[in-house]
Amino acid sequence: MLDAMQRLGTKTNTEILSIQDAVGKSNVTALSAKSQTYLKNLEAFGQEAHDLENKFLEKRESGEWQYYSRQMNYVVGDNPDNLGLNSISNAVSPLTFSLTRWSSLDESGRAAAIGLLNSPISEAQTKLQIFFKWENECHVRITTIRQRLN
Repeated sequence: MLDAMQRLGTKTNTEILSIQDAVGKSNVTALSAKSQTYLKNLEAFGQEAHDLENKFLEKRESGEWQYYSRQMNYVVGDNPDNLGLNSISNAVSPLTFSLTRWSSLDESGRAAAIGLLNSPISEAQTKLQIFFKWENECHVRITTIRQRLN
């Protein structure tokens, strides 16, 4: 499950970096041409994060893991819902909203407002950093358990 989360985080990060590149270059034409694709992908990533959140919660609460609840809690930490997949959802939402608003402008408005996308991009990257920090800490704790078992 952590691997699926990591793949989603990486896909989301790649998309955000692509948007950031176009915004950083003030490339209105490229961003305009790809904005619907970016929006579609961001929305898909948000939905995938939501679906994985549900599966993750279901997995943690399932009977098969109840016996290992202490180990599971050790691996995922104190706040897995907010630090984990919610961070991806929280990264995608404001950027999707801002990009949708920017896309609704006419060409001259887009050129004038392209810099306004920097703030939601920065916010999205901050939220993704929270996710990747949590995900990395989970892998460190898994490695620690494995080492102690050997």
